[in-house]
Amino acid sequence: MTQHDSPAGPKPASAATKAAQAPRVLEQLPFSDQADFALAQRRFIAPVPDGLVKNERGAALWDLQAYEFLGEETAPDTVNPSLWRMARLNMNNGLFMVCERVYQLRII
Repeated sequence: MTQHDSPAGPKPASAATKAAQAPRVLEQLPFSDQADFALAQRRFIAPVPDGLVKNERGAALWDLQAYEFLGEETAPDTVNPSLWRMARLNMNNGLFMVCERVYQLRII
């Protein structure tokens, strides 16, 4: 069971959290600028198959499917919008070409 699977469900954001995060952060930062998302996909070749990284015995080392909730563009009230954006950018995973004959596997 993860913290998100509690029987009562996730706790809602407090009024103080809501006031401190979304309005102020959304006004101060250029969230409409999507250039970072385009740059994060630069030289992308292929995704991690099934979003799953396994060891030589086939055991899962990293499961990107656990982070599918980051597909939502808008951050929930409990998360700072800037941190949500960074987490979404980090989801750009797979094989990338760094330069000629140099490749990188990115998994969060």
